[in-house]
Parts: sequence; C-alpha cells; structure tokens
Amino acid sequence: MLRPLAATSLVLALLIAGVPPAHTAERADAALPGDVAIAEIAASGPGGPSQGFFELRNESPRTVDLSGWSVFRCSDEGLRAKPTASDALLDSVVLAPGETFLVAHMSARLSARPNAVFTQAMSPRGFGLVLLAPDGAVADSVAVYASDDAPALSECGDEPLPVALAEVLDESWQRTGEGEWVRARATPGGANAQEPDTLAESGIRIDEIAAAGPGGHGDDLVELRNTGTDDVDVSGWRLYRCTAEGVASADTLQHTFEAGRTIGPGERVVIGGPEFTGRADARTRTSLADVVSGVLLTTPDGRRVDGVTVSSQHDTACQIDAERLPAILDHRTGESWQRTSADSWVVAPRTPGATNAARDDRLPVDGFAYPAARGVAISELATDPRLARSGYTQHAYVELGNYGVAAADVSGWRLIACGADGYRSAETLATIPDGTRLPAGRTWLAALAGTRTAASADAVFDTPFELAGAGMWLEDAEGRRVDSVGVYHRNEMDESVERASPCTKGLALATFSVDRLRGETYQRAGFTGDDASDFVEAAATPGAIDERPPVEPARLLAQAGTAATSALATPSRAARLASTRALTGPPAQILEAFAGASAAPLVARTAPDERRSAPAASLARDDGYGLPYLRLRIAIPAAGGDFTWSGRTVGRSAVRLSAWDPDAGAWRRLDEKTGAATAATAEAAASVVLTGRVRAAEVVDASAEVLVQVVPRADARVAEAPGIAAPADYDVAITHITDTQYYSEAYPEVYAGEIAWILRNAQARKIGFSIHTGDLIQSWVDPDQREDRARREFAIASELQSALDDAGAANSVLPGNHDNKRGLTDDLFNEYFGPER
Repeated sequence: MLRPLAATSLVLALLIAGVPPAHTAERADAALPGDVAIAEIAASGPGGPSQGFFELRNESPRTVDLSGWSVFRCSDEGLRAKPTASDALLDSVVLAPGETFLVAHMSARLSARPNAVFTQAMSPRGFGLVLLAPDGAVADSVAVYASDDAPALSECGDEPLPVALAEVLDESWQRTGEGEWVRARATPGGANAQEPDTLAESGIRIDEIAAAGPGGHGDDLVELRNTGTDDVDVSGWRLYRCTAEGVASADTLQHTFEAGRTIGPGERVVIGGPEFTGRADARTRTSLADVVSGVLLTTPDGRRVDGVTVSSQHDTACQIDAERLPAILDHRTGESWQRTSADSWVVAPRTPGATNAARDDRLPVDGFAYPAARGVAISELATDPRLARSGYTQHAYVELGNYGVAAADVSGWRLIACGADGYRSAETLATIPDGTRLPAGRTWLAALAGTRTAASADAVFDTPFELAGAGMWLEDAEGRRVDSVGVYHRNEMDESVERASPCTKGLALATFSVDRLRGETYQRAGFTGDDASDFVEAAATPGAIDERPPVEPARLLAQAGTAATSALATPSRAARLASTRALTGPPAQILEAFAGASAAPLVARTAPDERRSAPAASLARDDGYGLPYLRLRIAIPAAGGDFTWSGRTVGRSAVRLSAWDPDAGAWRRLDEKTGAATAATAEAAASVVLTGRVRAAEVVDASAEVLVQVVPRADARVAEAPGIAAPADYDVAITHITDTQYYSEAYPEVYAGEIAWILRNAQARKIGFSIHTGDLIQSWVDPDQREDRARREFAIASELQSALDDAGAANSVLPGNHDNKRGLTDDLFNEYFGPER
C-alpha cells in the first residue's frame, strides 16, 4: 500500500513545480532580458479568486531557455514575495517564439491546461508580478493597484493598472503586440486581445447614483438614461453592484431587464434600493455598499455598457477606467452624484426621474475657517464605549463652549453625529431649545442617556458613539456649519487610510489616543481648522470650558527638560557606605570601627588595606570595582540580643548585615536590603535600615563584631537598576532610540521625554552619540496611506530630533519600514532627514 501513495505524492510535486510546455526540438538559447514578458494576468474569474492565473510569453524570434529565471508575486501591500517563494519554477522551461507558459491557481478550471500552479489566491485589493532574470535584474513587471490622491506604491511597477477586472465577466489584463495593456475576455493559452473587447457601444449610460439617502442605508438609487436618438432594446441586460471589496460576481446581480424592454430617447429608468423613498421603475433586494460601491451595466453576453465606482480609496470592478467618484455624499440631505450634459459629474440633491443638476450644490465642507472673533465652538468630545468594568466611568458627551466675550444666542442650533462610516446621521442628536443664550465662558452639554454626566447635562441622547470612528457636526438654526470634529484616524493595523467624513476638518483625531480607563476625552487646544491640531487628550471636565495647550514639540521638550531629575541618573563609579548613627534603639557603644573594600562579599574577617574609622561617623567608599564595607565591634550583653543599623548608601545599592561567628570563622548573614533612592550624585543618600540578632556564642568579652557591606544585588533587573554602569567605568556612551512611531503619531510628549533625557544627561553620562534606528513615524508604511498624515508625524519627529542638532549632540537616524512604505520610497524621509542633517 505504501508504493502507490509515494508515487502519487511524486506526481503532485511535479505538477506544482511546473510542467514545461511542449516545444520544438530546436536548440534553445538562454533567455535574455526582453525575450520574455508577462502577457496576461487576472486575480479571479467567474469561479472567484480560485480562478486566478498569469501567463508568460516568449516575445523573441528564437527559442529560449528560462532556466535560472524566476517570477514573484506582489501582495496587496505592494511587496514582492520572499526569494524562496517564487510563483513558478522555470528551470528547464523552454519556449518557442510566441509560445506561452501558463500558471494558474491549483483549483482553476481554465480553457487551457496550466503548465504550473500556485496555491495562494491573489488579493482583490491589488496584486502584481515581477519577472527576474538569473542575475536578479527585472525583466518585466506588472502592477494592478488603486491610484488616487494617495497612489499605491509597489515593487512590481510604478504605474499601476486599475483594480477593475470583473470576475463575473471573466476579464483579464492582456498585453498587446504594442506592449499596451487592455482589459478583455480572458484568453489563457490563446492569443491575446489587441484592443478592449468587453465594451458595448450604446447610448445608455448611468446618469445618477447614490448609495444611501435620507431614508437610511437602503435608500439608494441608480438612474439610467438613453442619451441617443433611437430606442435601445435592453432585453436581458444586467445591472451588477460592486461589493465593498470591489468585486462584481454572479452573486451581486441587482436587476435583469425583462425580454422586450426598450428605453426610448431621453427616457430615464430609476432602479431603487430596498428602502428607496421615491418612484422607481424597478427595485433591488440588496442596497449598495456605502463607503466603497459601484454599479456595472452589461449586455446579456457580458460586455460592459457603462460603470461607475464611488470610492475615496479603492478601485472596483464597476469602473470603466481608472476614474472614480469620491464617497463624499451627504445622505442626510439626499445628495447624489449626477452626470451633466458635458459628461462630468456634480453633487447635488437627488433628482430621480428628472433632469439632473447642472452644477455642484453640495453640503459645504471644504474651506472651513473659524472667525477671527471667537464664538461658540465644540470644546470637548467624549466617545467612550460601554464597558463592563468596575471603576470605569463612561464618558459619552459633546460639550459646546462660548469662547467669545459676550453671550451668544444658540436657539435652534443642532448637533448631528457622524457615524463610523463617516456619514452624517439622518437623525439629529440634539437641538438647543429656542431662547437659549450661552454666556461667555460657559458651556452647553449633551450626554448619552445612562451615563453619569447625563444627570447634569442640558440635553440627553440615546444613540451611543462608535469606537471605530465618530464625529460631531454643529450647525445653526439655518443649517450653516458652526463647527465640527472627526475622530477617524485608526491604527495602521486596523485601517491604513482614515475614513473620510464631513465632520472632519483637516486631519482627524485618533480613535485610540485617549486613555479611557483614566477618564480622558478630546479637548479644545486651538482654532486652526485642523482637528488633529485643535484638540488634545486630557482628563474629562464636563461643564467646564476647555482650552488646553496645543501639541508643540518645543514646549514638550522644555516641559520634559525641567521635570524632576531622571530616575535613570547615576553617579560616578564610586560606591559609598556611610553610618550616621551606627546603632539605633537603646544606646549602644561602638568600641571600634574599620572601613575597607573587597572584590567579593567578605568571607575572611578582614580585607587587605582595611583602615580604622571614626566610630561616630564611619564612612567606607571605593573608587574602583570593590565592595566597600564597615566592620564594627560593638558592646553587647553576654546573652546576645537584637540590634539595628541605620545608615546611607549610594542609590539602589544592596547592603548586607552580618555577624562574625568565631567558631565557624565566617560571617553569618543577618539582613539585606536595597536602597530606595535614585542615585543623583556619588554621595551616600539612600537610607537603609538593617536588623539582626547576635547569638550568645558570637559574644566574646561582652562584644561582638558586625559587618555592613555593599554586595552585588541578587536581582539586577534593569527596572530596579537604573544606573547599569557608572560613567567613571566607561569612556563614552551611545544612546539608542527606536520605533518612536506611536509617539510621533499620538503621544509626542513621550518622545520629547526621551530626547530631553539625552540632553539632560549628555555630560554626566558621557553620551558621545545618539542613534535612532528607524520607524520614526507610523503612517507611511501601507501603499495607500496619505501623505498629509505622514508629513504631520515627520514634522513632529523632525522638530524633536532637531533638539539634538541644536545642542551639538552627534546623532543619526535611519529609515524604518514605517518611514518609507516598506522600503519602496525614501523621498519623504529624505525631505525631513536628509544627509545634510
């Protein structure tokens, strides 16, 4: 039974490694760069991601041998696979002129048999391939990634194709004889298309689209219009939606036109969602996705008639080319995207079944600026979730403050929440009663029902904020925005790009930056019009107007520099042990006192070079590497007894008390403690109290010998040993900082504390060089992250590191993967930390 199983395993291994295609027997030359190209690629097919494939083609007029060549996948993050993870083994693969080598997912069912297979599907968010010659040179590459105001970078190419293949239409990207890429019906194993073959000429177009509306998330609409002069037979035509992942599959079919259906010249056809509030010619059971969505209209044979993507970040299979409409509609006021006669798009209140708007008439969200004379603004925002935790007080409220010099009439003003999806809620959070005047310096508070703050709030609301993202919009009685704030920046591991929202001004606040267990909230710190600059985290103060100091690196450095002496400060190498009063309690008599030092804890009764010391003020020290001690002969009753030694030592040195056992000829340990003070100088300042009992056998002539000695600490953990080495023990020190990314992102005061400590201790600790080994910032690691967020973090890191430059402290920084898009570009890093620094 074992032999057949072994044979089967061997066959499978050969299939996975790659089966060379059939070729002529003519001699094959080693392939050269330019001989072979990536000819076709698709991440999925009608059966889903398991139908992905790619194809290589011999472009040369001669037969070539691909031995030593390799082909690697690029992930949705733009990164090339590791050197041991080639997507196909090409050794012994020989291709005749024009011949192809087909590599497919192991589960793919294609019209041609693959020559090799891979096991992991390509990502629908983005993918690529790079073909390498034996010397590692890039022979060819292709990148398929979203491209927008935050272009994705990839090791597989600088100019990506859009992620816009519809698996339901069995599309692929194919390279023509001219080297151009076209989207066409997949041709694995066959000749490539030379021009797009999935487009159908028609006067029917998508004329209006909205993914939600005043009626809720299901209040969506799609309007088609015949822009031609003839009736168009749309029998069997299909309308697909694209999912939040950008996919158009058989499962996303929204509507199929019945047989005999025609659309006349100028006629509009409205297809409404499940909660659409207007008149519709057809209804769908599934609503469009809100943040990343799209619709695709096709003929019965699977050719594209028209398509639209509405997304601020990602491509979808619904778009005809790389163009996308941003997901910025205000569903509360019923906005939609509408196509104009000039074939451009505008945002305006929806017009289903009627003539589209000719110009923009959208909710004004850009260009907000606070008035020169301060007035009422959001002063504090708390977005705590409910937690079943003892001692935790949930803060969920919004506070308005009057920063002006006179009372303000806020009658009819409205608070509108923005949800985790960024959109304004259809419901009003709170309305300020008519006749309300807010005095200067006073606040108006709306809180979540059931929280402690609700008992004293001016208004109570029932819908909690969302931890994944929240915002607040304040408008006057006429609907004009007075203020707003967005909390949408999430950790890069959760979401690389913050959610767009009309509530956000400039850069959003971080969802995680407040310490909710300590009762922190977002509080006003300025009026720049940038949320990330205008709010900081501080302990909750509901009912009290807030204006905290803004985040300014220079101020944080100054604050950190004037703080109490660092707990890590260490004196010189000298260790000291001082006795202020050798014995406490009942009076005791010190008959003799000696001071010395030993390389190890004393075993013999004395050590060489021991010296007599004054009994009343005994002092032992060592400037080298020895352990100083005090040996005392004290008067004590013949029966022995308890005694106490109290004295001082340097910092957190360990001090041991022992009694001399004449019979054993050894020191018997009685007690041992560690100093609790921080060593700021070489002076003995840390108090230590040791107790013990002298046995009768240790009393000779009414006296006993006791030993107090500095000893190596049993526990040398860094946390308990701030001064690992004393400056006298070394010639130069190097400080090492790394991974300050979260500090630059949300906790700059911690970063400032590190830099201030270096400056404060540079001379005392002989710091000759300071090195930062990368990840100065957090938000420049994913391929689609926005530059404005990264620049904010780089500016903070740069100003803090500049304090070392200004002080003349030699230092350097290196880029980490969070500073250069995982190694894809150092341009932004070099702008802030170029070689001139």
